[in-house]
Amino acid sequence: MPFENALPLVAGLAATAVVAVVLWLRTMARAWLVLALAATLAGAAALTADLCVVTDREALEELFPRLARAAEAGDVETVLAAIDPAAGQLRADAERALARARATSVWITKLEIDLPPGRAPRTARVDMIVRVTGNWIDGGSGTAIVRLDVRMRKEGDNWLVTAADGVPIRSEQTIHHRSSEREQTVEHVCPSRMRGVPTVEALGVSTGRPRGRRPWTAPSTDS
Repeated sequence: MPFENALPLVAGLAATAVVAVVLWLRTMARAWLVLALAATLAGAAALTADLCVVTDREALEELFPRLARAAEAGDVETVLAAIDPAAGQLRADAERALARARATSVWITKLEIDLPPGRAPRTARVDMIVRVTGNWIDGGSGTAIVRLDVRMRKEGDNWLVTAADGVPIRSEQTIHHRSSEREQTVEHVCPSRMRGVPTVEALGVSTGRPRGRRPWTAPSTDS
């Protein structure tokens, strides 16, 4: 596979060429001039290859931001084109999700690619965290942060999603009541964050009777 990033190699070759030129100017030895020319040509070739050749990792790094922009634009065709035709349920889920909600912002806050070398067909696994903000078609809006485990396979020059699992990290939903102007915000959090939530009585909110005392009764009016 071509190298992923040629900049360190190009920088090393450029430094070699500079040192060789300095030594040639001092000694006028032909060997240093030949070395400077060789390092320059090698650096130019490496830089050209890096600019012209798109590696599998670079293709995957470009794919997901493009899908995020497609989701914001409601471009169902672009999203479905990146999903394996054999993954019928996944395609149906993606199409249904785009039909139910209008994403206004899709941000990928984490993108880690596991690309095993030398495997045919080429496969990859992508661990990513996505923050999605949008509006529901039937009313309301919300923000969700989801961790996705995505499996990929390369078909020809294209990478296709073959499977995906999502785990919600945090979500907030604002429900707009059309019958009134009030809004209700519901926040779903992980169960671990719910531990130790104080009860109503622990917060000191009146429950109708003082804590630790017998229930109050009205004095009898019977004589």
